[in-house]
Amino acid sequence: YSELATALYFKPSYVALGPIFPTTCKSMRFGPQGFNTLSDWCTLSDVPVVAIGGLRCEHAAEIYRAGAQGAAVVSDVLEHAAPETRAKEWLQKTKEALG
Repeated sequence: YSELATALYFKPSYVALGPIFPTTCKSMRFGPQGFNTLSDWCTLSDVPVVAIGGLRCEHAAEIYRAGAQGAAVVSDVLEHAAPETRAKEWLQKTKEALG
C-alpha cells in the first residue's frame, strides 16, 4: 500500500491499480493485484481508483462492486475478433454494474 500512499501525497485526481489480472499488453514489475487489493485501495483512497490490467468484460460487475470508479481496458477490446462489439459489451456491462 506504500505505492498508494506515495501517489496520494501528490494529490492526483485519480489513481490506477494494476494489473488486476495477468496482462499481455506489457511486462509488469508487480504481480496481479486482484479484487481484494482493488477493494482495499478503494477504501483507503480519497480519490477515484481506476482498475487496469488483464480485465475482461465479464469482470465489470466485480470491478465496480470493489469500489472502483472506472476500468481502463486495452487487450480485451483490441484483441477481440470484433473490437467494436466488445467495446459495446463493456459499455453495457458497465451500465448494468452501476445500476
